[in-house]
Amino acid sequence: MKKLFLIVLCLGVLAIPCLAASWNNIFPLKTTRAEVIKLLGEPKPFQRTGPEYFDHGNARVFIRWTLPNCIVKKLVIAEELAGPDALVYQIAIEPKDYRTSLPYEKEVSEFLGLIKAKDCIASRGGSCGIGHALLGFGYNRSEFGISRLDYSSSLEEMNAWISQRKLCNPR
Repeated sequence: MKKLFLIVLCLGVLAIPCLAASWNNIFPLKTTRAEVIKLLGEPKPFQRTGPEYFDHGNARVFIRWTLPNCIVKKLVIAEELAGPDALVYQIAIEPKDYRTSLPYEKEVSEFLGLIKAKDCIASRGGSCGIGHALLGFGYNRSEFGISRLDYSSSLEEMNAWISQRKLCNPR
C-alpha cells in the first residue's frame, strides 16, 4: 500500500510542471520570437507607447522576451532588443474587450484542482487572481469572467535554464 501511495504521489508531482508547459505550441524558454511570428503573425503596438501584442481572435497575446544564450540582470529584455532568436519568457493573454471572458475555464479548473484551491470571486468592478510560481501558471478573474492568463516556465524549468547560462549585458 505504501508503494502504491508513493507511486501516485510521484506521478502527481511529475504532472504538476506539465500544466502550463505551453500555450498554443508556444513554450516559455524554448520558442523563439521568429517561431511566434510564424504562429501568430507580426506583433502590433499596444496604444502608442505600450508593449507590442499579437492578435489572437478576441484576445491580445503579450509576450515578454529573454536572450537565448545568456542571462540579463532581470531576465526580461526590452522588445527592441528581442531579435528573431529571443526566447519567450512569459505569455499573457487578455480579452480585447474587458467586458468579456477568455474561453479557458477548463485550464483554470485543472489548475485549481492541482493546487487544491477554490476559485477566487471578483467583486463588482474589481478583480482577483491566483498564480503558482512552481507551476508557471496564473489567472485573473473579473466580474465578467477570466480576464487574464499568465504562462511561464515552471520554477524547476527556470532553475535548470539559468544553471546552463552565464550573465551578460545586452546592448
